[in-house]
Amino acid sequence: LRIDLYGDHRNEFFVFAEAIVWESWVVIGFGYHVYLVGIQDRTVRTFRLPDYFGRLYKAYGCLIVASASRLLRIEPDGSQSWISDEVGIDGVEVERIDSQTIIGVGEWDPPGGWKPFRLDAATGKRMD
Repeated sequence: LRIDLYGDHRNEFFVFAEAIVWESWVVIGFGYHVYLVGIQDRTVRTFRLPDYFGRLYKAYGCLIVASASRLLRIEPDGSQSWISDEVGIDGVEVERIDSQTIIGVGEWDPPGGWKPFRLDAATGKRMD
């Protein structure tokens, strides 16, 4: 399987990139997008992020995608379950995920102005 990605360098920041195999997908975070490519059928799903891609987190039966300001939950069938409200403005890091809660920090005052958050894993709504 070969996957070629081309970004719009005039309108997007390419801070981080990551590729993993998850469930039946090759998942790629790049620019302002997350791409899922079906390993068996080559189906492509594309998710536009509100800002630059940050990181991928495998979790309990789902995939959590971090952008500069929000988290996105993707289900094993390749559908989007939710996108959170802003939890940062220049970086979001997940510290712990369990079946009910996502705990992390978001950067609100760069550099170094990180603030903690806690989200409901099923809905993406803030719990703090």
